[in-house]
Amino acid sequence: MQIDGTRRLIERAGLLSERYGGRDQETFNIFSALRTATDEVNLHSRFLAALLQHRKSFSEPMRNLCDFLRDPADIDNFNLDGAEVLREHRNIDILVRNEGSKEAVVIENKIWAGDQDRQLARYAEQLMAEGYREPALLYLTLDGRSPDESSTVSRDAKAVSYVDIIPWLERCQQRAYDEPGLRESVAQYVRLVRKLTGTDTGGIYMTELKSLILEGDNILHTHDLGDAMVEAKASLLSQLWEEIAGELRARIDGLPCNRTTDSDISLEIFRSFLTRSRGVYPGFHYEVKDGVAIGAGVEIGWPYIYSGIYCPRNIHETEHDRLVRIFADDRPDGTAHWPWWDRSRSDLNHRRLTRDDLVRLKDDSARRSYAREIAGNLSSIWDKVRDRVMR
Repeated sequence: MQIDGTRRLIERAGLLSERYGGRDQETFNIFSALRTATDEVNLHSRFLAALLQHRKSFSEPMRNLCDFLRDPADIDNFNLDGAEVLREHRNIDILVRNEGSKEAVVIENKIWAGDQDRQLARYAEQLMAEGYREPALLYLTLDGRSPDESSTVSRDAKAVSYVDIIPWLERCQQRAYDEPGLRESVAQYVRLVRKLTGTDTGGIYMTELKSLILEGDNILHTHDLGDAMVEAKASLLSQLWEEIAGELRARIDGLPCNRTTDSDISLEIFRSFLTRSRGVYPGFHYEVKDGVAIGAGVEIGWPYIYSGIYCPRNIHETEHDRLVRIFADDRPDGTAHWPWWDRSRSDLNHRRLTRDDLVRLKDDSARRSYAREIAGNLSSIWDKVRDRVMR
Protein backbone atom coordinates (compact mmCIF):
# COMPACT_ATOMS: atom_id res chain seq x y z
CA MET A 1 0.00 0.00 0.00
CA GLN A 2 2.79 2.43 0.92
CA ILE A 3 4.68 1.65 -2.29
CA ASP A 4 1.52 2.24 -4.35
CA GLY A 5 0.98 5.61 -2.65
CA THR A 6 4.56 6.69 -3.36
CA ARG A 7 4.24 5.55 -6.98
CA ARG A 8 1.04 7.58 -7.47
CA LEU A 9 2.70 10.64 -5.91
CA ILE A 10 5.63 10.39 -8.33
CA GLU A 11 3.27 9.99 -11.30
CA ARG A 12 1.21 13.04 -10.34
CA ALA A 13 4.34 15.12 -9.68
CA GLY A 14 5.58 14.12 -13.13
CA LEU A 15 2.36 15.37 -14.70
CA LEU A 16 2.74 18.71 -12.91
CA SER A 17 6.30 19.02 -14.19
CA GLU A 18 5.13 18.39 -17.75
CA ARG A 19 2.30 20.92 -17.40
CA TYR A 20 4.29 23.80 -15.95
CA GLY A 21 7.76 23.10 -17.27
CA GLY A 22 9.15 22.72 -13.75
CA ARG A 23 12.22 24.91 -14.38
CA ASP A 24 13.43 27.99 -16.16
CA GLN A 25 14.39 27.49 -19.79
CA GLU A 26 17.00 30.21 -19.95
CA THR A 27 19.55 29.53 -22.67
CA PHE A 28 21.94 32.41 -21.98
CA ASN A 29 22.98 34.28 -18.87
CA ILE A 30 25.53 37.08 -19.10
CA PHE A 31 26.83 36.49 -15.57
CA SER A 32 27.61 32.80 -15.95
CA ALA A 33 28.96 33.50 -19.45
CA LEU A 34 31.51 36.03 -18.19
CA ARG A 35 32.32 34.58 -14.76
CA THR A 36 32.16 31.32 -12.88
CA ALA A 37 28.69 31.21 -11.37
CA THR A 38 30.09 30.87 -7.84
CA ASP A 39 32.73 33.61 -8.10
CA GLU A 40 32.22 35.47 -4.82
CA VAL A 41 34.55 38.40 -5.43
CA ASN A 42 34.36 39.23 -9.12
CA LEU A 43 30.72 38.37 -9.73
CA HIS A 44 28.49 38.39 -6.68
CA SER A 45 30.16 40.97 -4.43
CA ARG A 46 30.85 43.26 -7.38
CA PHE A 47 27.29 43.16 -8.70
CA LEU A 48 25.65 43.41 -5.28
CA ALA A 49 27.82 46.39 -4.31
CA ALA A 50 26.98 48.13 -7.59
CA LEU A 51 23.30 47.48 -7.00
CA LEU A 52 23.41 48.75 -3.42
CA GLN A 53 25.04 52.04 -4.38
CA HIS A 54 22.96 52.59 -7.53
CA ARG A 55 20.85 55.72 -7.85
CA LYS A 56 19.19 57.16 -10.92
CA SER A 57 20.81 60.53 -10.33
CA PHE A 58 23.27 61.96 -7.85
CA SER A 59 20.52 63.93 -6.14
CA GLU A 60 18.37 60.88 -5.50
CA PRO A 61 18.77 58.64 -2.42
CA MET A 62 20.17 55.14 -2.75
CA ARG A 63 16.80 53.42 -2.67
CA ASN A 64 18.24 49.95 -3.18
CA LEU A 65 20.50 50.39 -0.17
CA CYS A 66 17.67 51.73 1.98
CA ASP A 67 15.49 48.80 1.00
CA PHE A 68 18.25 46.25 1.67
CA LEU A 69 18.96 47.63 5.14
CA ARG A 70 15.28 47.37 6.00
CA ASP A 71 14.86 43.86 4.55
CA PRO A 72 16.68 41.45 4.58
CA ALA A 73 19.30 43.13 6.80
CA ASP A 74 16.74 44.22 9.42
CA ILE A 75 18.76 47.32 10.34
CA ASP A 76 16.86 50.38 11.52
CA ASN A 77 17.84 54.05 11.67
CA PHE A 78 21.02 53.83 9.60
CA ASN A 79 21.86 57.37 8.46
CA LEU A 80 21.84 57.26 4.66
CA ASP A 81 22.81 60.92 4.27
CA GLY A 82 26.43 60.60 3.22
CA ALA A 83 26.45 56.78 3.19
CA GLU A 84 28.72 54.98 0.75
CA VAL A 85 29.22 51.40 -0.41
CA LEU A 86 32.75 50.05 -0.73
CA ARG A 87 33.97 46.74 -2.07
CA GLU A 88 37.10 44.96 -0.82
CA HIS A 89 37.89 47.79 1.61
CA ARG A 90 40.46 46.37 4.02
CA ASN A 91 39.50 42.92 2.67
CA ILE A 92 35.83 43.40 3.63
CA ASP A 93 33.69 41.99 0.82
CA ILE A 94 31.10 44.80 0.97
CA LEU A 95 31.20 47.67 3.45
CA VAL A 96 28.36 50.14 3.92
CA ARG A 97 29.57 53.07 5.99
CA ASN A 98 28.77 56.62 6.99
CA GLU A 99 31.86 58.48 8.06
CA GLY A 100 29.82 61.35 9.47
CA SER A 101 27.68 59.28 11.83
CA LYS A 102 30.35 56.57 12.25
CA GLU A 103 27.96 53.78 11.33
CA ALA A 104 28.99 50.69 9.39
CA VAL A 105 27.57 47.45 8.03
CA VAL A 106 29.90 44.61 7.09
CA ILE A 107 28.62 42.13 4.48
CA GLU A 108 30.75 38.99 4.38
CA ASN A 109 29.88 37.10 1.21
CA LYS A 110 30.52 33.35 1.27
CA ILE A 111 29.47 31.11 -1.61
CA TRP A 112 31.55 28.07 -0.70
CA ALA A 113 34.68 29.45 0.97
CA GLY A 114 35.23 28.63 4.63
CA ASP A 115 35.63 31.10 7.46
CA GLN A 116 39.01 32.51 8.39
CA ASP A 117 40.09 32.66 12.01
CA ARG A 118 38.58 35.74 13.71
CA GLN A 119 37.55 37.11 10.31
CA LEU A 120 34.34 38.93 11.25
CA ALA A 121 35.70 39.89 14.67
CA ARG A 122 38.79 41.36 13.01
CA TYR A 123 36.72 43.47 10.62
CA ALA A 124 34.69 44.83 13.53
CA GLU A 125 37.84 45.66 15.49
CA GLN A 126 39.37 47.46 12.50
CA LEU A 127 36.33 49.68 12.08
CA MET A 128 36.01 50.42 15.79
CA ALA A 129 39.69 51.37 15.88
CA GLU A 130 38.85 53.97 13.22
CA GLY A 131 36.18 55.44 15.48
CA TYR A 132 33.12 53.63 14.15
CA ARG A 133 30.43 52.31 16.43
CA GLU A 134 30.01 48.55 16.75
CA PRO A 135 29.26 47.57 13.13
CA ALA A 136 26.38 45.35 12.08
CA LEU A 137 27.71 42.07 10.70
CA LEU A 138 25.86 40.27 7.91
CA TYR A 139 26.93 36.80 6.84
CA LEU A 140 25.61 36.12 3.33
CA THR A 141 25.68 32.51 2.10
CA LEU A 142 23.76 30.32 -0.30
CA ASP A 143 22.08 28.32 2.45
CA GLY A 144 21.88 30.87 5.27
CA ARG A 145 24.28 29.02 7.54
CA SER A 146 25.73 30.81 10.56
CA PRO A 147 29.41 31.79 10.67
CA ASP A 148 31.85 29.77 12.73
CA GLU A 149 32.37 30.88 16.30
CA SER A 150 36.08 31.17 15.45
CA SER A 151 35.16 33.94 12.99
CA THR A 152 32.80 35.98 15.15
CA VAL A 153 34.42 35.39 18.58
CA SER A 154 31.03 35.82 20.30
CA ARG A 155 29.99 38.87 18.27
CA ASP A 156 26.47 38.86 16.85
CA ALA A 157 26.26 38.23 13.11
CA LYS A 158 23.01 37.95 11.17
CA ALA A 159 22.93 34.99 8.80
CA VAL A 160 21.32 35.86 5.46
CA SER A 161 20.83 33.42 2.61
CA TYR A 162 20.80 34.20 -1.09
CA VAL A 163 17.20 33.01 -1.06
CA ASP A 164 16.49 35.81 1.44
CA ILE A 165 17.79 38.48 -0.94
CA ILE A 166 15.72 37.36 -3.94
CA PRO A 167 12.67 39.49 -2.95
CA TRP A 168 14.98 42.49 -2.55
CA LEU A 169 16.52 41.83 -5.95
CA GLU A 170 13.08 41.65 -7.51
CA ARG A 171 12.18 44.99 -5.93
CA CYS A 172 15.40 46.44 -7.38
CA GLN A 173 14.27 45.16 -10.75
CA GLN A 174 10.88 46.86 -10.33
CA ARG A 175 12.55 50.16 -9.41
CA ALA A 176 14.54 49.92 -12.67
CA TYR A 177 11.36 49.98 -14.77
CA ASP A 178 12.74 52.90 -16.83
CA GLU A 179 16.31 51.53 -17.04
CA PRO A 180 16.07 48.54 -19.40
CA GLY A 181 19.74 47.59 -19.18
CA LEU A 182 19.71 47.45 -15.39
CA ARG A 183 16.28 45.84 -15.30
CA GLU A 184 17.38 42.94 -17.52
CA SER A 185 20.71 42.59 -15.68
CA VAL A 186 18.92 42.17 -12.36
CA ALA A 187 16.49 39.71 -13.94
CA GLN A 188 19.35 37.58 -15.21
CA TYR A 189 21.11 37.78 -11.86
CA VAL A 190 17.94 36.62 -10.08
CA ARG A 191 17.78 33.63 -12.40
CA LEU A 192 21.41 32.83 -11.61
CA VAL A 193 20.76 33.07 -7.86
CA ARG A 194 17.70 30.83 -8.18
CA LYS A 195 19.78 28.27 -10.02
CA LEU A 196 22.55 28.37 -7.41
CA THR A 197 20.05 27.99 -4.57
CA GLY A 198 17.95 25.34 -6.25
CA THR A 199 14.88 27.60 -6.39
CA ASP A 200 14.74 28.08 -10.18
CA THR A 201 11.40 26.33 -10.73
CA GLY A 202 8.29 28.27 -11.64
CA GLY A 203 6.08 29.68 -8.91
CA ILE A 204 2.88 28.03 -10.19
CA TYR A 205 4.59 24.67 -10.42
CA MET A 206 5.96 24.94 -6.88
CA THR A 207 2.57 26.02 -5.51
CA GLU A 208 0.82 23.08 -7.17
CA LEU A 209 3.53 20.69 -6.05
CA LYS A 210 3.25 21.92 -2.46
CA SER A 211 -0.50 21.39 -2.54
CA LEU A 212 0.00 17.88 -3.87
CA ILE A 213 2.44 17.04 -1.08
CA LEU A 214 0.00 18.29 1.56
CA GLU A 215 -2.81 16.07 0.27
CA GLY A 216 -3.67 13.11 2.49
CA ASP A 217 -0.61 11.07 3.45
CA ASN A 218 1.53 12.36 0.57
CA ILE A 219 3.83 14.22 2.91
CA LEU A 220 4.78 10.89 4.49
CA HIS A 221 5.58 9.46 1.07
CA THR A 222 7.61 12.61 0.30
CA HIS A 223 9.64 12.04 3.45
CA ASP A 224 10.53 8.56 2.23
CA LEU A 225 11.33 9.93 -1.23
CA GLY A 226 13.70 12.47 0.32
CA ASP A 227 15.71 9.68 1.93
CA ALA A 228 15.66 7.70 -1.31
CA MET A 229 16.80 10.77 -3.26
CA VAL A 230 19.89 11.08 -1.07
CA GLU A 231 20.67 7.43 -1.77
CA ALA A 232 20.15 7.91 -5.52
CA LYS A 233 22.37 11.00 -5.67
CA ALA A 234 25.08 9.30 -3.61
CA SER A 235 24.98 6.32 -5.94
CA LEU A 236 25.35 8.48 -9.07
CA LEU A 237 28.23 10.46 -7.56
CA SER A 238 30.05 7.35 -6.39
CA GLN A 239 29.64 5.87 -9.87
CA LEU A 240 31.04 9.03 -11.47
CA TRP A 241 34.10 8.97 -9.23
CA GLU A 242 34.75 5.28 -9.84
CA GLU A 243 34.71 6.11 -13.55
CA ILE A 244 37.20 8.94 -12.97
CA ALA A 245 39.48 6.46 -11.19
CA GLY A 246 39.02 3.98 -14.04
CA GLU A 247 39.96 6.62 -16.62
CA LEU A 248 43.12 7.40 -14.64
CA ARG A 249 44.14 3.74 -14.63
CA ALA A 250 43.63 3.64 -18.39
CA ARG A 251 45.65 6.82 -19.01
CA ILE A 252 48.61 6.65 -16.63
CA ASP A 253 51.33 4.03 -16.97
CA GLY A 254 52.68 3.03 -13.60
CA LEU A 255 49.70 4.24 -11.60
CA PRO A 256 49.75 2.39 -8.25
CA CYS A 257 47.14 -0.33 -7.93
CA ASN A 258 46.00 0.84 -4.52
CA ARG A 259 44.82 4.25 -3.42
CA THR A 260 46.07 5.78 -0.18
CA THR A 261 44.24 4.94 3.04
CA ASP A 262 42.60 8.37 3.29
CA SER A 263 40.95 7.95 -0.11
CA ASP A 264 37.21 7.40 -0.11
CA ILE A 265 34.74 7.55 -2.99
CA SER A 266 32.34 5.02 -1.56
CA LEU A 267 28.58 5.25 -1.43
CA GLU A 268 28.86 5.89 2.30
CA ILE A 269 31.16 8.93 1.96
CA PHE A 270 28.88 10.55 -0.61
CA ARG A 271 25.87 9.84 1.59
CA SER A 272 27.64 11.67 4.42
CA PHE A 273 28.72 14.46 2.07
CA LEU A 274 25.13 15.11 1.00
CA THR A 275 23.68 15.08 4.51
CA ARG A 276 26.37 16.75 6.61
CA SER A 277 27.08 20.49 6.44
CA ARG A 278 30.87 20.26 6.42
CA GLY A 279 33.91 18.18 7.27
CA VAL A 280 33.44 15.49 4.58
CA TYR A 281 35.64 15.58 1.48
CA PRO A 282 35.28 12.66 -0.92
CA GLY A 283 38.27 12.03 -3.15
CA PHE A 284 41.19 9.74 -3.81
CA HIS A 285 44.97 9.95 -3.87
CA TYR A 286 47.80 7.79 -5.17
CA GLU A 287 51.38 7.72 -3.95
CA VAL A 288 53.64 9.17 -6.61
CA LYS A 289 56.15 6.48 -5.70
CA ASP A 290 56.00 3.70 -3.13
CA GLY A 291 57.32 4.81 0.23
CA VAL A 292 57.15 8.52 -0.61
CA ALA A 293 54.72 10.58 1.48
CA ILE A 294 53.47 12.48 -1.57
CA GLY A 295 50.35 11.72 -3.51
CA ALA A 296 48.54 12.86 -6.60
CA GLY A 297 44.79 12.92 -6.54
CA VAL A 298 41.38 14.39 -7.13
CA GLU A 299 39.09 15.79 -4.44
CA ILE A 300 35.91 17.80 -3.98
CA GLY A 301 36.63 21.27 -2.62
CA TRP A 302 33.35 23.20 -2.14
CA PRO A 303 32.06 22.67 -4.80
CA TYR A 304 34.89 22.52 -7.30
CA ILE A 305 36.80 19.42 -8.25
CA TYR A 306 40.51 19.85 -7.64
CA SER A 307 43.40 17.88 -9.08
CA GLY A 308 46.87 18.17 -7.70
CA ILE A 309 49.67 17.06 -5.45
CA TYR A 310 48.53 15.96 -2.03
CA CYS A 311 50.84 16.07 0.99
CA PRO A 312 49.29 17.16 4.31
CA ARG A 313 51.70 19.42 6.15
CA ASN A 314 50.45 18.40 9.59
CA ILE A 315 51.65 14.84 8.87
CA HIS A 316 54.55 15.30 6.44
CA GLU A 317 55.93 18.76 7.10
CA THR A 318 59.35 18.23 5.48
CA GLU A 319 57.98 16.77 2.26
CA HIS A 320 55.24 19.40 2.06
CA ASP A 321 57.65 22.32 2.42
CA ARG A 322 59.96 20.75 -0.17
CA LEU A 323 57.11 20.63 -2.67
CA VAL A 324 56.24 24.25 -1.95
CA ARG A 325 59.82 25.21 -2.84
CA ILE A 326 59.80 23.05 -5.97
CA PHE A 327 56.63 24.67 -7.29
CA ALA A 328 57.35 28.19 -6.03
CA ASP A 329 57.55 29.61 -9.55
CA ASP A 330 54.53 28.03 -11.21
CA ARG A 331 52.09 26.78 -8.59
CA PRO A 332 48.71 28.34 -7.77
CA ASP A 333 48.15 29.24 -4.13
CA GLY A 334 48.72 26.06 -2.17
CA THR A 335 46.95 24.82 0.93
CA ALA A 336 48.00 22.94 4.04
CA HIS A 337 47.11 19.67 2.30
CA TRP A 338 47.71 20.52 -1.38
CA PRO A 339 51.07 22.22 -2.04
CA TRP A 340 50.14 22.23 -5.74
CA TRP A 341 46.62 22.14 -7.10
CA ASP A 342 44.58 23.04 -10.12
CA ARG A 343 40.84 23.60 -10.31
CA SER A 344 39.51 20.99 -12.70
CA ARG A 345 35.82 21.76 -13.04
CA SER A 346 33.38 24.18 -11.42
CA ASP A 347 30.11 23.44 -13.18
CA LEU A 348 29.00 20.43 -11.14
CA ASN A 349 28.02 21.39 -7.62
CA HIS A 350 28.10 18.01 -5.88
CA ARG A 351 26.20 19.21 -2.83
CA ARG A 352 23.47 21.10 -4.70
CA LEU A 353 22.80 19.00 -7.77
CA THR A 354 20.47 20.73 -10.20
CA ARG A 355 18.05 19.05 -12.57
CA ASP A 356 20.58 19.45 -15.39
CA ASP A 357 23.29 17.89 -13.21
CA LEU A 358 21.09 14.87 -12.52
CA VAL A 359 20.29 14.49 -16.21
CA ARG A 360 24.02 14.51 -16.98
CA LEU A 361 24.92 12.07 -14.21
CA LYS A 362 22.14 9.68 -15.24
CA ASP A 363 23.29 9.69 -18.86
CA ASP A 364 26.08 7.11 -19.27
CA SER A 365 27.74 8.90 -22.18
CA ALA A 366 27.68 12.36 -20.55
CA ARG A 367 28.95 11.00 -17.23
CA ARG A 368 31.85 9.16 -18.88
CA SER A 369 32.78 12.23 -20.89
CA TYR A 370 32.93 14.22 -17.65
CA ALA A 371 35.06 11.51 -16.03
CA ARG A 372 37.47 11.51 -18.98
CA GLU A 373 37.99 15.25 -18.73
CA ILE A 374 38.70 15.15 -14.97
CA ALA A 375 41.11 12.24 -15.41
CA GLY A 376 42.82 14.05 -18.26
CA ASN A 377 43.58 17.04 -16.03
CA LEU A 378 45.49 14.88 -13.55
CA SER A 379 47.17 12.59 -16.06
CA SER A 380 48.59 15.62 -17.89
CA ILE A 381 50.60 16.64 -14.83
CA TRP A 382 51.37 13.16 -13.44
CA ASP A 383 54.65 12.59 -15.30
CA LYS A 384 55.80 16.17 -14.85
CA VAL A 385 55.16 16.07 -11.13
CA ARG A 386 56.69 12.64 -10.65
CA ASP A 387 59.87 13.67 -12.47
CA ARG A 388 60.29 16.85 -10.42
CA VAL A 389 59.62 15.16 -7.12
CA MET A 390 62.07 12.34 -7.81
CA ARG A 391 64.99 14.56 -8.73
